[in-house]
Amino acid sequence: MFKNSYTEYGLEMKDVFTARLTEKDLHDFAKKYKLILLSSYDDYINVDNPLSWKCRVCDFEFEQTISNIKKAKIPCGQCRKNPDIRFNYEEIKEQLKTGLSDVVSNNKWNIMKKILWEDINQFILTNRKTIFENKLNNDSIPYVIQKVFSFLNDKWELIRSISNERKETIKRSIYTIFLLRKEDLLAQFEIFTIVRYSSSKPVKEIRDFLGIPLPKHGVRECFDDESEQLRECRICGEVKSYFKFRKDKEGYLRWDCKECENKNRALLRHEKKFIAAIFITLKKNCGTIPAYILDYVKQGLKFNVDIKCFDCGLGVDRLPSHQFDHVQPHLKTINWRNLRDKSLEEIIFTLDREECELVCANCHQLREAYVFKQYKEDIFTNNNSAPIDVDRRAVDNYIKKYILLKEFTNGTCPHCGESIVLLPIFQTHHTNPTIKKYSWVNLRFKEIDEIRKIIVKEKIEWLCCNCHEFMKDKYFSKYKAKIFKKYLSFD
Repeated sequence: MFKNSYTEYGLEMKDVFTARLTEKDLHDFAKKYKLILLSSYDDYINVDNPLSWKCRVCDFEFEQTISNIKKAKIPCGQCRKNPDIRFNYEEIKEQLKTGLSDVVSNNKWNIMKKILWEDINQFILTNRKTIFENKLNNDSIPYVIQKVFSFLNDKWELIRSISNERKETIKRSIYTIFLLRKEDLLAQFEIFTIVRYSSSKPVKEIRDFLGIPLPKHGVRECFDDESEQLRECRICGEVKSYFKFRKDKEGYLRWDCKECENKNRALLRHEKKFIAAIFITLKKNCGTIPAYILDYVKQGLKFNVDIKCFDCGLGVDRLPSHQFDHVQPHLKTINWRNLRDKSLEEIIFTLDREECELVCANCHQLREAYVFKQYKEDIFTNNNSAPIDVDRRAVDNYIKKYILLKEFTNGTCPHCGESIVLLPIFQTHHTNPTIKKYSWVNLRFKEIDEIRKIIVKEKIEWLCCNCHEFMKDKYFSKYKAKIFKKYLSFD
């Protein structure tokens, strides 16, 4: 019984503990488990000392003992995490070539697709002159797809017996790689629209696998009759290309252009936030219940209420800077970013149930700056005396922020004049978002000299939270009079 379990090492049972494995035995063992032995033979002592190995499938390097490798179903930790690379390329190529079984698991199919991508890419590059000699139009695309698919069909036997759904996937991959290899490169969002994917994920996977760069903004050429058509937006009345309109769930183009749709969505969120702010204010001042507010809104009546931050009194003119603070954190189940797209009724009842208060972004930050309040003197004197590691890291970050604020500002927010004494309220603002790579969340753990260089390189300003939130909003300033007139009575 025991003999069978040890002879897999190439040894008799008595030799396992009394004799060393030969160097050939070690390499044969590694080959059997699809590994490469990186350690020298001198590093080997017995089956229980760790050696260095490299996985033949994913090239992952790790240390493990011979005995543990034998026990493991999949010795490589990287292959255990990613089921897509558990299979050997050569084995899958053999199955593609022979087509002995038309039953292919999803994991194997993911590997097969990559093998086919390589073939498609190589075929298109080899026959580039023939394939791209004519302009892309409705007649030439099916010809190209059929030509490449015939090549795959002749090379791999399995292609003939796979399902129609997977054949369609291959044809879309051909179309995608064809577009990626054109002289005038298209942006990722344009390719998945043209090929009619439901998302850009397949395009990204193919692009990353083949290492093809894509421009952020494409050339927007027309590739079929539909894309050449124009449509009039029912809101702004402008005649725009089909590229300027989103599609609904059924695949039909909407009648609102993307710009108008984004604006309407943002204004609806502002209206919901405004009504929620009215409710929170009336609840505090008068004990108003949610049903009363909802009934009032439903009837189209107006409110006579002064809406402002509960702590500093910042007015509703700066609505984008206002936030809802959970006074009792244990009641919090959702944040505003996820709540704002819910129905108005759900928003009001949630804020009521979770006992939120209306405060500006600056006051919200100060309410939650527990470490800053506790070690304020240490921060302003550059002396970190926090006993706990977590607090020490937070104090170090505050000290870095304080030093940088003194260097890059005159001690105040350039827009509203808030002092850097209120250190937690200051945030980094990129004047040119296109060159943004780092936010303060990423910067705070770097060395201060490196942070200085990044601030200069990315043209970063320091603003308080209120000014930062207000500057990021695109629509409220322009349409706030319309919102106020709809819901407030100025009698």
